[in-house]
Amino acid sequence: MKRIAICLISGWFICACSSEALRSPSDLAMDQANRESAIEYAKVLDKYSAGDVDYNGFYNSFGFHATIMNSEVLEANVRRQTHFYMWDKNRSEDERNKLFKNAAESTQVFLSFFTPDKKDDNLSTDKSIWRVLLDLNGKRYVGKIKKLKTNLSELITLYPYHTRWNTAYAVSFPVSVSQSETQVSKLTITGPLGSRNIDLNSKTP
Repeated sequence: MKRIAICLISGWFICACSSEALRSPSDLAMDQANRESAIEYAKVLDKYSAGDVDYNGFYNSFGFHATIMNSEVLEANVRRQTHFYMWDKNRSEDERNKLFKNAAESTQVFLSFFTPDKKDDNLSTDKSIWRVLLDLNGKRYVGKIKKLKTNLSELITLYPYHTRWNTAYAVSFPVSVSQSETQVSKLTITGPLGSRNIDLNSKTP
């Protein structure tokens, strides 16, 4: 299991042995279901996530980790939220429809970004020193970037590589998911501090 799955289950394992004897069967069954849900979700996330770090000597100029929100990730995302929020069928279907309506018009990338100098962490501002690009099938798309205000606990549950020291962004590209998920997508972050790129969707059949 890759590191995302390890991050999800390591915390539970440390205290599991000492506490399970004190819990009811229904609580234990719920915990087991949550572990299984998390591991299933982590497998999907691992397939379509990658990251990189740019160094200036011994120090990192910036680093990031990203997930492309293709149809498989969107489905897994809804299932995961349905599990931990205990949504009913109607709510779950509504949330799914919202995601796939947006997916028909654009491809979203979740981006967890870090740079040691806070003033340079400005991807979503008018004066940003960064550009985020998506190369797909010979075409290049410029990302529209939005800083996320989602609760940190929810972000870490959905994207375990994200930390409180990183900033969460949603990057939108004007190409539908049905187009972007069938090709290897190269995501590039570039600016005066450096340029790094990663392949996403690289494991798509």
